[in-house]
Amino acid sequence: MIQYIFLYFLLLVACVPIKDRLPTQPLHKQGDATRIQITTLNILSTADLQALPKKYRPWHLRRSEVLRVLRANNSDFLAVQESSQQQLEFLEISLNDTYDVIDYRAHTSDAVLFYAKDRYELIEQGYRLLEPLNRILIPRLLIWGSFRHIVTGKEMFVASLHLDAKKIKIGEAKKVARFVRDFIAQGIPVFVAGDFNIDPKEPEYPYLLVSGLINSNHIVAKEFNTFPSRNPIRRIDHILYAGEGVKSFHWQIYEEETVQHYSDHKAVVAEFYLQKLEE
Repeated sequence: MIQYIFLYFLLLVACVPIKDRLPTQPLHKQGDATRIQITTLNILSTADLQALPKKYRPWHLRRSEVLRVLRANNSDFLAVQESSQQQLEFLEISLNDTYDVIDYRAHTSDAVLFYAKDRYELIEQGYRLLEPLNRILIPRLLIWGSFRHIVTGKEMFVASLHLDAKKIKIGEAKKVARFVRDFIAQGIPVFVAGDFNIDPKEPEYPYLLVSGLINSNHIVAKEFNTFPSRNPIRRIDHILYAGEGVKSFHWQIYEEETVQHYSDHKAVVAEFYLQKLEE
């Protein structure tokens, strides 16, 4: 009976039409210089039935470590992927002292974005559909927010996403590129972080950069992989950026001896300098 109720719920959600919530408020380039830091992490969903056979611990045994990783660098933005409703509720409550969250949990919590509410004013928020809801079981969305840094007045566009692992990710990557192109053309700071399921050595990778986005990892000489965390062989978690006067100056994979295998992905942290610009 429970299985039938669950299937009915999935069909009901899939039949509810939703439209892209696209930006309507123009952003401006002016504002004093500032630094921003972004962390991205796929936290391994409780719905992933392969997690235990692959020797990753259940959520209740690793959630405190995930929380520790997300808090470790006091980042301005936390891009989180593959969160179930249960996981999102835990993170929302646990991070509430510092962060507010942008999500579209009515249809999926697969990608969400936390932002430091005492440092940033939310101008606008929304989502971009990357796949029709009736095409795949987990709807793929890009969750976005436009923000104003409270102290410097600097405005920016930040997004969290989780691309599919199958071939449809090529079409999803193209949609992301088209979506951010206008912001990039205006010189607005743009940051897109998440689990792209694409390694730089793979043929799909150029689709991520065709719009002018740059991988923040370019400042690192050594190659670091992020997946799977027990024996990383691919770098599929990225923090991409663009914008006039935006410079990447720090990139790292979160490593700590006392916190191991908190997910099947490793967390990525990048820091940027935004120069002062006049409108």
